[in-house]
Amino acid sequence: MTSDPRDPQQSPAAPDEVLAVLLGVLGEVLRIPSDRIDPDQSFRTLGLDSLLTAQFVALVNQRYGAGVEPTDLYEYPTPAAFADLVVCEAVHTP
Repeated sequence: MTSDPRDPQQSPAAPDEVLAVLLGVLGEVLRIPSDRIDPDQSFRTLGLDSLLTAQFVALVNQRYGAGVEPTDLYEYPTPAAFADLVVCEAVHTP
């Protein structure tokens, strides 16, 4: 069986792995190297506006088969906090 990193049917990844992927996706959306993103800074401080938020969340949902909403970034305002939500959503999404 081959491993496709975009296959939502795979077993969920560890939170640290999810955070690393989210930082990569966020870096692509913001057009900055992911290693320059502080996972404890707010998305707003990092420069994520409403359009970029929608793009980021869509890519995350596509990658993990999760059902997170752009508004979830209000309750989980940092990449580190959002990674925890994505792990939970990916585990509980059929």
